[in-house]
Amino acid sequence: MYRSPGSPRAHSAVRGCLQETRLPRNHRRDPRYCRRQGTPPRCASHAPEKSVDPRSRGPEKPGNIGALLRTADAADADAVIIANPKTDLYNPNIIRSSVGCLFTRNIATGTTAEVIAFLRKHDVGIYGAALTASVPYHTCDYTGSTALVVGTEATGLSAAWLDNSDQNIIIPMQGEIDSMNVSVSAAILIFEAKRQRQFL
Repeated sequence: MYRSPGSPRAHSAVRGCLQETRLPRNHRRDPRYCRRQGTPPRCASHAPEKSVDPRSRGPEKPGNIGALLRTADAADADAVIIANPKTDLYNPNIIRSSVGCLFTRNIATGTTAEVIAFLRKHDVGIYGAALTASVPYHTCDYTGSTALVVGTEATGLSAAWLDNSDQNIIIPMQGEIDSMNVSVSAAILIFEAKRQRQFL
């Protein structure tokens, strides 16, 4: 999720609304969890979501979650919110595929209803990647508080997300298939939001 320019970081908003991931109690002394020496943990935003929040609805594959977290870090997304997670966030495959970005991003989990309620409460625009009632992703304005929502590769977004999306978006494709890997799709959407924000 990305916040609007000039708005406060969303960490305080995420806290208490959704379940945040927690590092082990002694993580500051454990080199596996350390960032640069002396660098305090960054305050939050995903939310989502001006936040641009890559929001993922129940991704089932650890590798996809890790890749999404890696992209979120590269784009400096404010937060990543996972609705109805089906995988333990500390799964070794997530840690490995995220190349440690599990510990550099603000991550929250919750039910679909909780996440949608949170986004609505904080006036975050919801853009759902879907095949139906969609417009090309690059035609939308992501310069405000934004949540980019992607679903599972098997079933896509649930009816709840489709009903609550402010706009469904689609990545135009010219080959024989009608979808891409979910983490690749998320990366395209996230960096379009970054482009619109002049990569700030």
